[in-house]
Amino acid sequence: MLIKPISEDGYDLVLGSRKLRESKRRGKGKIPFYRPWGQFVLMICSYTLSKKKYSDPECGFIALSRLAMEAMKFEKAGFFVESEMLYLAEKKGLETTEVPITEIYTENGSTLNPLKHGFGNLGIAITYISEKRPLFFFGISGAVLTIIGLTAGAWVLYIAFIGSGGVAVGSALVAVLFIVIGVFIVLTGLILNALTRLIVNVIAEEKEKEAMMDERVVKG
Repeated sequence: MLIKPISEDGYDLVLGSRKLRESKRRGKGKIPFYRPWGQFVLMICSYTLSKKKYSDPECGFIALSRLAMEAMKFEKAGFFVESEMLYLAEKKGLETTEVPITEIYTENGSTLNPLKHGFGNLGIAITYISEKRPLFFFGISGAVLTIIGLTAGAWVLYIAFIGSGGVAVGSALVAVLFIVIGVFIVLTGLILNALTRLIVNVIAEEKEKEAMMDERVVKG
């Protein structure tokens, strides 16, 4: 099932999915109530990286073509490698697709602690997003903190001018702190994004120069 789209349809990466309409589930084991929520969060992280929506990016059943294996160089290890694969596939312009699989869920089928495993993957995902998409990561984080600070500041002003008339010094300091930190984080994201683009451009120029030199050597 995973190999057919590669051998017959020309795809480079095929991802198995437990969430498609044709997917099946067997076994009498019960899925913990928190597992779907964890899978949803990791799916959002994967979408943030690859900019393409996959129904089940953490499934683990993946087939790669020879082109995909040669094009990908992994930086991370462990179970988050699936999301890194999808990110690299989009970056390299590889053709990807999903196919339904049959899920067999049994009691005590895994020796991994689901909470530890989930939070571990989430931590790796957040780190990877901050490295690969700094403007998005720091921009969102800074914006959230700034909004919290502005909301707290508005509440302080409301109390001072419309409410009791007193100034809540503690709340005012907290509001200012959140705003300053939020703006600083946004600026950090802008700087890191600019540096990332600069590094990418420099690497691209170096590769272009090497290609031109190789071409001259061949012609010479």
